[in-house]
Amino acid sequence: MLNILIVDDSSTMRKLIKNSIKKLGYENFLEAENGAVALELIENDDSIDCVFLDINMPVMSGFELMHQLKEKNIFDKVKIILASTEVSTLGQDYIDELNVAGVIPKPFKKHEIETILIPLLDMIENKSKVEKINFEEAILIVDDSISMRKIIKKQLLEIGCSNLLEASNGKEALERVAENMDIKLMFVDINMPIMGGVDLLLHLQKSHMLDVIKVVIISNDAKEIAKALETTKAITGIEKPFKQNYLYEVIIPILNKILNGDENFEDIKEKVCQLDSTCDIENQMEFKPDENLEEEDDKNSESEVQESEDDEKGLKLGLSVEKCVDRYLNPYGQYIIKFNNYLEQKKSLEFLSMKRFIITAYNHLMEIDIELKMGAVFDSKKDLFHTEKVYLDLMKKKSNPKEIAFELVFLNQQKDYVLFKKKLEDLKNLQSLNKSMATSLHSDLKNRKEKIKNISDKSSKVYKDEVIDYKAKNKAYADALYKASALKEEISEIYSFIEEFKETYLGHFEIAYFIKIKKQANDLISILNSKCYEFDDILWSRAKSSMSIRKFFENSEIKGSFSSQTFLEYFLKSVDRAKANTENKKLFELLDYLKKENNKTITVITEDTGEVMQMKNIIEEVDKSYKIQAFTSSAKFLEKPLEQNLIILDYEMKNLNLDKILKLYKDKSNFLLIFRKNSKSLIFEAMDSGILNATIKNYLVKPNNLNPKELSKKVISLL
Repeated sequence: MLNILIVDDSSTMRKLIKNSIKKLGYENFLEAENGAVALELIENDDSIDCVFLDINMPVMSGFELMHQLKEKNIFDKVKIILASTEVSTLGQDYIDELNVAGVIPKPFKKHEIETILIPLLDMIENKSKVEKINFEEAILIVDDSISMRKIIKKQLLEIGCSNLLEASNGKEALERVAENMDIKLMFVDINMPIMGGVDLLLHLQKSHMLDVIKVVIISNDAKEIAKALETTKAITGIEKPFKQNYLYEVIIPILNKILNGDENFEDIKEKVCQLDSTCDIENQMEFKPDENLEEEDDKNSESEVQESEDDEKGLKLGLSVEKCVDRYLNPYGQYIIKFNNYLEQKKSLEFLSMKRFIITAYNHLMEIDIELKMGAVFDSKKDLFHTEKVYLDLMKKKSNPKEIAFELVFLNQQKDYVLFKKKLEDLKNLQSLNKSMATSLHSDLKNRKEKIKNISDKSSKVYKDEVIDYKAKNKAYADALYKASALKEEISEIYSFIEEFKETYLGHFEIAYFIKIKKQANDLISILNSKCYEFDDILWSRAKSSMSIRKFFENSEIKGSFSSQTFLEYFLKSVDRAKANTENKKLFELLDYLKKENNKTITVITEDTGEVMQMKNIIEEVDKSYKIQAFTSSAKFLEKPLEQNLIILDYEMKNLNLDKILKLYKDKSNFLLIFRKNSKSLIFEAMDSGILNATIKNYLVKPNNLNPKELSKKVISLL
């Protein structure tokens, strides 16, 4: 049985951790309120096996304790489990460097306790001796719980797997697959944010990647695993929580099959079914310790429950973190919903780059034709700058330090926090009053004592009255001191409740708030950019129809279309770029940007001349400003290399000089590959060369005719 040391400056948190572990059948505990106390215990007690360690503590932090343990060469003597709000913010590489046994982020979620603790404590307690496999192929672990990823990773390292990758959601996993084409095995959780496990596998199936990558589903729900195995090409599933022996019995045969090139995994599924039933019986026997406890232990358990109930006098959560964040950022969310159509528009100009010049252009044109100040141009300008005001207001909130945002957005919406904070201030005022009263009485008592001492007739009424008054004042002084002292304890308790509440939710809030605000900021920038394009388009359409402006262009010998690019070229024609000041250098950069935006070149390389015309017509429907050129051989295309925005390439055409094309354009242009058949080998060959990106899926399979909708969608996404 493990001897466990819980190190946390919060007594409430220590009790919570202890109660959670006791439910799993562990009974031997020590506690420490900081790293210094823990260090002394570890040095003097050889029986400590495992340490649950908070990071932020007074006197000595968790990181300082680990440093001390390493310096004293006793770090490997105990297994460290980080249990802190900081876990979610630490990078996974940094956690690997710390070389801890596991991590558990606070606040604890009830359904995660068993899922994480059972395999983690089992791994520490039962060091199974397994025959190591020299498995150097890449394995990807996909789970939103950093704790679960670390558990699986450590157990795979024990087996002998050395090339281990991690992803926290399906989208991140797709990026890992695109970056690491030699992945042979994946562990995939079902329920994850952004993209779940099933969606991830369906994405991978479309590109035939699951013909190469073997997948093991992991989930708390056996029904979800069964459903996922029906709808995807996953080879088997493991239900959480699992013990390391169970994991080894499932995984080692899979690794051996992969190494031996054996594609038959049916016996693995049968083995899992047998293990599942055994595991259920073991769980029923092992993880209900209360049924076998002696009477005294039952009393202790009841005492622990009572202590937990007492802890409930602390702050209770009112509105959830997500609800508080949604409520606070709702005006921006509503604004984004109102102008959601702008998010779907394919045409945009970078507002932050364009802002200064486009207003300069507007003011110049308005001087030539005052009517520009009215109608659609004015309305579009007003709408554009109202959106900018909304965006800047959100950016102001985004720039708030996390502590201020936490107070403003979350804490001030918590009824208990507001009440406790007011109570704390009232108690502090009352304590200050009692301290002042005690100070005043102390001075008065000193004077009275001296006065009584100087009365010679101890039997006189004056002497007796002074003594009575002195005793009354002395009692009042003692009462004031007692009240001040009692208030200090009450203030300290309430302060600890407040700080504990803050510590519990700060990490969770920081992630929820800044992810949401970043998403809204990106959406507002997209809306601004679309509205900027709209304003620019309306401005120059109106300018083109103005006789005064047309005459000005003619007299000034401004040649070209009525556009910001043309007007900016005219504005800069007398400026030497090499000698330009800082302001004009920015304008030259803007001109480069406009040229790039307005002169996009798309090249089609295919042997089928009929298909060239079909593609050209489809792309022109997307935007008539695109410059489209076509080549029936890659050799002709390579005769005169030009800057390309998008190259549409028939991947299966004869004599395709792919190496030279990649050398010239891989890092400068986007590619859209056309496959004649859904060939796994060709797709993986393209992915291997780096020309096919699994994340954005820059290819189309064309068995018969091109799908105009699909081609348009791909062109828009790649430009």
